[in-house]
Amino acid sequence: MKTHLVALAVAVTVTGLAALAVDVGMREGAERARLANSEPERVVITASREDQKLAAATTAFTF
Repeated sequence: MKTHLVALAVAVTVTGLAALAVDVGMREGAERARLANSEPERVVITASREDQKLAAATTAFTF
């Protein structure tokens, strides 16, 4: 009878650890998916100022 209880305890422990591992994997996957689909709140562009004529000439051909 004692052997059966030990076997049951081992089985429950292994099952619990497997469920925990699956849960952690699913949480990590969900977090990666959430981060991949998120958009930034704002975009900050930092650059030196260009001469207005030069800027107009370079942006005219980008389409």
